[in-house]
Amino acid sequence: MDKIVGKHSEYTYQLLTRYPNPQKRLEARFDKLIEIKRLTASKIQDILSVAPRSIGTTSPAREFEIIEIIKHYKRLIDKAETCVNDLMAEFNSAITTVTGIGNRLGAVILAEIQNIHAFDNPAQLQAFAGLDSSIYQSGQIDLAGRMIKRGSPHLR
Repeated sequence: MDKIVGKHSEYTYQLLTRYPNPQKRLEARFDKLIEIKRLTASKIQDILSVAPRSIGTTSPAREFEIIEIIKHYKRLIDKAETCVNDLMAEFNSAITTVTGIGNRLGAVILAEIQNIHAFDNPAQLQAFAGLDSSIYQSGQIDLAGRMIKRGSPHLR
């Protein structure tokens, strides 16, 4: 199942909390699984098709353990998000004023670039982030190509 859904996504946590073993997922059927947010119809079809062949246990103790581990992960994630929000409030960075950049993405950007003053101009920051395009030059022709794969993979 880990090849179908991400290991650490909200819908995976919901799926495993509600239906902690393959048998329960089969019994739930499509109409119940579709209620889980962001779980697409094609993923549900895949989940249901692998459920009969999945290795799993129907042990209530194991099911309880899975659910408790997920709850623990959620608490850790919430704690980390609270820390990020507190740090971003302390930094009071203008980066979060950019449309689409919230505290989480802003923190990733700030952590990756470390010191904005290390860049003399916006083009250097753009190159560091890997957001500049390749340039094809031949004689009098200068063409911009695809995005290059240099720079920080976290910022790309």
